[in-house]
Amino acid sequence: MVTNFHHTDTYQNKSFVFLGNIISWVFVLLCFGYPICAILSVLLNVPSTPISIIYRGICLFLSLYVIIILLSSKVHSLSKASTPLLIFLFIYLLRIIWDTLIVKVNVYYGLLNVYSYYLGSILIPVIGILIAFKFSDVKKTIMRCFYLLIIVNILILLCYFYQNNWSFSSGFFIRRAGLLYKDLDILNPISFGIYGGCLFLSCFCVLVKYKHLFPRLIINAAWFFLIIGLFNLIISTSRGPILSTILTTMVIAFITYSDSKKTFNFYNKILTILFIIFISGTLVLSYISVNNIEIGIFNRFKLMKENSQTGKKETRVDLYSEAFEMFKSSPIIGKRFVTESKYSGGAYPHNIFLEIMMALGLLGLFFFIIIMYNLYKKISSLRRESAYYLFFFCLLVFFFWMAQVTGSLFNNFELWILSATMFSLKNNCDFSEPLFSNKISHTIL
Repeated sequence: MVTNFHHTDTYQNKSFVFLGNIISWVFVLLCFGYPICAILSVLLNVPSTPISIIYRGICLFLSLYVIIILLSSKVHSLSKASTPLLIFLFIYLLRIIWDTLIVKVNVYYGLLNVYSYYLGSILIPVIGILIAFKFSDVKKTIMRCFYLLIIVNILILLCYFYQNNWSFSSGFFIRRAGLLYKDLDILNPISFGIYGGCLFLSCFCVLVKYKHLFPRLIINAAWFFLIIGLFNLIISTSRGPILSTILTTMVIAFITYSDSKKTFNFYNKILTILFIIFISGTLVLSYISVNNIEIGIFNRFKLMKENSQTGKKETRVDLYSEAFEMFKSSPIIGKRFVTESKYSGGAYPHNIFLEIMMALGLLGLFFFIIIMYNLYKKISSLRRESAYYLFFFCLLVFFFWMAQVTGSLFNNFELWILSATMFSLKNNCDFSEPLFSNKISHTIL
């Protein structure tokens, strides 16, 4: 149901502000809080699954609570621009139900994981964000994301050192960083790199766009935490997060360049930054070369080059081919939400466009293109009128790039949650007040 709602007093009502606060925490925890489960698993020496179930269950309960309260009070509204997003998600839910209950396809990842991820981490939270995020304090939400990313990056790095007996040998950079529980990945290298990339991008946004809003202490600390994020990104040796971070950084730099006044000081700053990057990069690469230090990510890109020269294909290339063949067999409505061959049965193709075509055909692709177009229009309006859109936008761009190389429609929850958040951001967010209050504990909560 789409209801127009314009009563200003209700927005100021404390009960709705409370609901906005809840949905803000749901957004923050779902997008950036999972490493806490992996960290507890390492420290307590227990499986991560029960902890993860509790963690996601809390987010699901809070989302349902917000939705029920707002629906019962008849204070809910959806922008027309966000309607295709909900239609798309419900169509995909029907595809999952049809394939799992009627066709009974084999699902490599397990039905419980598929439904719990999709319903508990995507569909229901997205609905909650679309109808309740307008009551949230955007500045507090950014601050919570910023601090949580700092905390989880420091903790996963310390846990990784702990699992490596606090050693910093030459092999440290060759191994793919991640957290293990009895030789099982509980935070795989891709996720390790994702959280490092998100911290790097968050700090980069603060330093290039919001520098004048922060106390000097926060700005100085942001440089240090940017290095921590970059370090985690590099030791993950995961190509997807690294390439996505580079591309997103270029997007932020372009936006900043477009929005800035082109004075002599501006160009002087740009040249200074480029010079520092060039000198620092040269010194680091020289040190690596002279001391014969192996870096895992360099080895992975070297392997990619060798494979391209020899014609050897990676597994995901076969998944791409299979997904496209499935699309051709049923181009209008798609065929299955997972692959079906004996070789890769029950998997997903690690590319969002191919997966949409495979699962939902041209119908799904049509709705997805509309979603992208509506997001473009929303972001354009936010760029002219809103102060803090860039923080959410850069993370959305990052996870959009990630969706081209990893994840699936039913577990790529960050992409859908950030899309819903962009649709829910208000255009008149105040830019004059400092983002961080001196009363940190009060501001966070």
